[in-house]
Amino acid sequence: MTAPQVKAQSDDDSLSHSASYRDSILQWRSASETKLKSPTGWLALTGHYWLDEGVWSIGKGPDDLVQIPSDVREPVAAKLEIGEIGANQVILTQTGDSQILTDGQRVQRVMLSIDRIELDTDGTNVMTIGDRMQLQLVQRSGRLAMRVRDANSELIRSFNGKKWFPVDEKYCIKARFIPYDEERAIRIVNIRGEETEMKVVGYATFEVDEKAYRLDALSEGPGDLFFVFKDRTCGKESYTPGRFLNVERPNGEDFFLDFNKAYNPPCAFSPHTLCPLPPTQNHLNIEIRAGEQKYEN
Repeated sequence: MTAPQVKAQSDDDSLSHSASYRDSILQWRSASETKLKSPTGWLALTGHYWLDEGVWSIGKGPDDLVQIPSDVREPVAAKLEIGEIGANQVILTQTGDSQILTDGQRVQRVMLSIDRIELDTDGTNVMTIGDRMQLQLVQRSGRLAMRVRDANSELIRSFNGKKWFPVDEKYCIKARFIPYDEERAIRIVNIRGEETEMKVVGYATFEVDEKAYRLDALSEGPGDLFFVFKDRTCGKESYTPGRFLNVERPNGEDFFLDFNKAYNPPCAFSPHTLCPLPPTQNHLNIEIRAGEQKYEN
């Protein structure tokens, strides 16, 4: 991550650097908004259906578990067979002229790929209906689910843009990362009040106005640190439950926590998500007036 210079050689250099830094943050924010309202973004998510062992239907009827909007042009009539976790089997079978494509092909019967041993993972198959709908197998806290995205969702149509604090280099903060010798599993409550297990890989220490603070870093892939935090702007200027921040894992101890890139979790935009809430140790007794503000539709 590109960090601002601590000491500039001249006023002109300082102004030039500040402008460049601000432009980079604005570009990042624009890309974040574009991704959010894309057909595969969180605003497109219109359904999250839990799948236990057994047979479950996909269709447009009122009795189908996985609901497809009735105004979708293509016919949809299919079932999912969910085997035991050890069997690792999820089979999609279509009937009639149902038009669910799996990885671009219409197959009447296909075994879908997902590692059901992992607590949290996404299926690798791309399932689509026309150019509008996308279905995705996911597993969260060891439980299987089907996500449904609609490129024509009401949330996309009514989206009026994200809202941000002004870019402020004060909140691109030099920090130190202290990794744990071994990852530690902790219990975290999600937005629905359900407990889930996540891995803590270490913690970051930093200072704001000469006061020291600390944030636990969660694991979100081998190359990233994932911070779920809450500060004193939450519930007033920023999203009440808290915000997220991703940082590339540093090679050494020192790195920059850039709160200008703090963003709202998916649950700020869609009711069909399972966002983790900040653990108590990540509640900061300070206002972080940087990053994304509350979304008001």
